[in-house]
Amino acid sequence: MPEKVVDNDVIVADYSLERIQDAEEKDLPHVLADLHSDEAWEKLEVEKASVIVSAIDDSKLVHKIEGLDVEAEKIVLTSDSDEVRDELREMLSEALK
Repeated sequence: MPEKVVDNDVIVADYSLERIQDAEEKDLPHVLADLHSDEAWEKLEVEKASVIVSAIDDSKLVHKIEGLDVEAEKIVLTSDSDEVRDELREMLSEALK
């Protein structure tokens, strides 16, 4: 992971190489990171975020996000449905316009 992530409207952070490759193919800024790590959140400079979105069924990560001491709105979806995935993609597309 880079020392510092460049300021972006949207950044994809994931531990899945496949998801990172998907982000790259869609020209989305991306970072391969273990989000269970405090270091990853520090390097992402999450305190500057206005919204944090997670769509993964991982109770430890959900608690980690909910416990972040940041002003960002936290959207935690614990369903891996196609509908949730499609909504997130639409949100990201709109944010990049």
